[in-house]
Amino acid sequence: MNSYILKIISDFNVKPLENYLNNFNKKKNLIAETAQYGNIFNNLLKLEKKNKYSGLLLWTSPEKMIAEFAKSLEMNPFNEKKCFKEVDFICEILKKLSKHNQIFFVKWNVEHDLRGYGLLEWKSNTGIRILLTKINLYFAEKLKKFNNIFILDFDKIIFSESENFSRKLWYVAKIPYNEKVFLKASNEISNIIEAIKGNDKKIIIVDCDNTLWGGLVGENGWRKIRLGGHDYIGEAFKNFQFHLKALSNSGIQLAICSKNEEKAVMDAFKHHSEMILKKDDFISFKINWYSKSENIKNILKDVNLGMSSAVFIDDNPIERENVKLVLPEVLVPYWDDDPTESVNRVNSLKCFNYSSFTKEDRNRKKMYLTEAKRVEIKHKSKTEDTWLKRIQTKVKVKSVNSENIVRTIQLLNKTNQLNLTTRRFTENTFKKIFKKPNNLIKVIYVSDKFGDLGLVGIISLSINNGKSIITDYVLSCRAMGRKIEDLMFYLAIKYSKNNGAKIIEAKYIKTKRNMPTLEIFNKSKLNQMKKNHFVSNKFSEFKKPKFISIE
Repeated sequence: MNSYILKIISDFNVKPLENYLNNFNKKKNLIAETAQYGNIFNNLLKLEKKNKYSGLLLWTSPEKMIAEFAKSLEMNPFNEKKCFKEVDFICEILKKLSKHNQIFFVKWNVEHDLRGYGLLEWKSNTGIRILLTKINLYFAEKLKKFNNIFILDFDKIIFSESENFSRKLWYVAKIPYNEKVFLKASNEISNIIEAIKGNDKKIIIVDCDNTLWGGLVGENGWRKIRLGGHDYIGEAFKNFQFHLKALSNSGIQLAICSKNEEKAVMDAFKHHSEMILKKDDFISFKINWYSKSENIKNILKDVNLGMSSAVFIDDNPIERENVKLVLPEVLVPYWDDDPTESVNRVNSLKCFNYSSFTKEDRNRKKMYLTEAKRVEIKHKSKTEDTWLKRIQTKVKVKSVNSENIVRTIQLLNKTNQLNLTTRRFTENTFKKIFKKPNNLIKVIYVSDKFGDLGLVGIISLSINNGKSIITDYVLSCRAMGRKIEDLMFYLAIKYSKNNGAKIIEAKYIKTKRNMPTLEIFNKSKLNQMKKNHFVSNKFSEFKKPKFISIE
């Protein structure tokens, strides 16, 4: 796997951040390099000419970047419009750099103990903080359409404790913050990059008793559990459910894994008036007396998600240790028996980042719930063909356009299991590659009698001198197992033939998580001529799968 090289540019000494990023992220193939601090614009202009980096992190002081803003810190009159004009200049540089790099820009702030104009700090044309807030909002608005530029808010890291800012360190080494700030910033940055690479978490699997509510519902009944009401413990559990609901609404899936009586649990969800989460908020339930590790395996199998996609939350330390031991890829955070800390614990998990957000993300829960209906019918069908006939799968094949480009790039960057090469793209590099006349890309939308799965597949080809090379073969895990995989080979052959190709090739690039892709290619009608290299010139062997209609 290629390393992600992050260039850090700052007007202060960020060597401690570089050290933390490099020391703690070797397994993640993340490499950090710092430019000599100071002279920001000169460093940025150098990068416009020669650039070998995957991403750029800019952590700067507003007074060093915006001369007009520096006047406000001197308590001198300032011109707001001149501040915005200087921001425009910075934005133009970042727009150019974003054609080749992901840009991470740390939101500007001022020192936590800055007094400014006291009571007048939030008066327009007077206060320093209100001016900087306007500048940050203006900056964000100017860059909102650039999907490769991300603004990071480090205020919670910098200002969590007054001791985080050290004047002594600044005077001695031009380092404004203590080690704790740089350590937290390192963790934040590495987690954000992991999310962009498609390694964020997709599902939270939770226990019930003393996790979603207080008490044992199986023993005492739903009326006696502690949830809401005039009870600080009950209120803590209710607020935790509220935060889980918010994550669910943003596209993170929820599932139940509980050693319990199923009827008692379902009665609680159905009848308790203070219950924030309802049955329909969960995509899977495993409520029985089997081992939790086995139940987690089955939950993830039901919804076609990998082990590394899951977070497991349980108040019982024995259960947590068992899952850690049996399923080491599942994230199992520490969770003690104090429910007042539950919201803090879930908010401290840095694995639910969003590098993009589409309507497919918003509707993902509905998609998983309809998937359960498909699985139920599959279990009742005598043969696979019977099942495929009953669900009535329909496929639309489209070119990439302004409406689907964000979702297309998201699928390329975040799909790991069924992804031939795991190539990752910025929007600009994607456009540049597929503007070339010999390159062809098609996106695949899938629906059936139960609902719309959305844009779930990508097939891209490079066709030249009678040869067609499959450069990308990507399919969302939720669409696997219904012959869409075979349809994609059929489409690749069809478009290759239409463009004059006589032979088709594909080279599988192995990663830790894309073994399912190799299995599918091994079962296809492509011949493996040498290791991980597939070829065929017998186009007539590739047929459209039965029971799939193409629009």
